[in-house]
Amino acid sequence: MKMNATTTIVAVVGACALVGYQLWQSPKPVKSDVEMVSQSSTPTGTSGGHSTASPTSSSQAPHAAAGQFRSAPGASAASISRRPHDEMPIPDPIPRQLGSNTSAPVQLWELDPVNNNRIEVDGISATPLHVETTKLDGITVGQTLELPIPALNKVLSAEIESTHNQLGQVKVWKGPISGGDITDNLIITQGEINTVVVVSTIQGTYTVTIDNTTGQATLVDEADVNAGIIPHDDSRTVPPIELTPPNATAS
Repeated sequence: MKMNATTTIVAVVGACALVGYQLWQSPKPVKSDVEMVSQSSTPTGTSGGHSTASPTSSSQAPHAAAGQFRSAPGASAASISRRPHDEMPIPDPIPRQLGSNTSAPVQLWELDPVNNNRIEVDGISATPLHVETTKLDGITVGQTLELPIPALNKVLSAEIESTHNQLGQVKVWKGPISGGDITDNLIITQGEINTVVVVSTIQGTYTVTIDNTTGQATLVDEADVNAGIIPHDDSRTVPPIELTPPNATAS
């Protein structure tokens, strides 16, 4: 009986020793980067309102902060670095392109700097203008165009509201005149050779004909066109025709 109790005690002690050895040999849990950073930044003690570092903190390697590589055991602090892309220089922002802005008004034409005297086109007085052909290519819906009219001594503005094609390659833009009468409007018709701009206002109607290649243009007041029309009667008087009534036949 005494031998059995001794054997049991030895077995229990041996089992406890085995469990303790296994626990000692098992890998210790690795703390996360956040836990390491929070522990390294938390004071281990206070004295007189000031935090005091742990005596062993100076001999321990600094913990890797979040976003950094862990250093190998025995590595120096200089070897600890961020990931390669963290060390890459940040490129300067690309400057915004100053492209065409549909909200910025564009003056469609200007007085011809070479020939600013009035000329005649088909016997009608006209004002010579000059147009940058790139402006014709950049007309879009929503764009505001400025239209200098010398006869009115002011610059009108119109916003393009619609566009369509007709007869295949002919482009048409339409829009109302800003601040004008409800019937005031702008119509631009661009063909292969010329572009015709018609500005209709309550004060008058003005037509600008533009050469798409050279940008040379002329402005004509339609009132001058109407005044140049010579009224005449192109009818011809028909001579009277004598008709002889038929003779009555005696019964």
